[in-house]
Parts: sequence; C-alpha cells; structure tokens
Amino acid sequence: MMIYFLPGMGATSEMYSEEWKVVENSIFIDWPNQFPGVSIGDVAEFIIEQNSIGEGDQVVGTSLGGIVAAEISVRSNVCGTVVISGSLGQ
Repeated sequence: MMIYFLPGMGATSEMYSEEWKVVENSIFIDWPNQFPGVSIGDVAEFIIEQNSIGEGDQVVGTSLGGIVAAEISVRSNVCGTVVISGSLGQ
C-alpha cells in the first residue's frame, strides 16, 4: 500500500512540510507541466497511469489535488481518500 499526496494548483509537493514526510510508504506528487485532455477525469487518469495507483493504495489531496484525489478514488478503487480544503460539490 502506498499513500499518494497531491498538492493544490500552482503548488508543488514542497507544500507538505517535514511533518508529512515521515508518513511511511508515501509519495509526494508534483504536477506535470502538461496534462492530456482538459477534464478532472483526464487529469485523474493521467496521475493514475503515471504513478500506478491502484487497489489498496490511498490518496490525499489539497485543494485541486483533493478534487483530483476524489476522482482517482472513483476510477482506481483505492482503499482510502482524504480531501483537505477541496470542494466536491456537483
């Protein structure tokens, strides 16, 4: 099981302070320079494929990262999702 952290838009993985970095089995993702497609679903699929996120993993996201983390959880059957300061309205 891995725990993937997604920062907010315009931020890097450095937004997570050293206290976060002690979490075992964690990967702190930086946003790529370009995404294929334009929807949140496209971004989620890209992040899933680039990081091999799958069943048994967990995702944590802040702001836009939280919205993408929620979409990843729907598409990849992760076992846990944490959204920090994100909007999930429909």
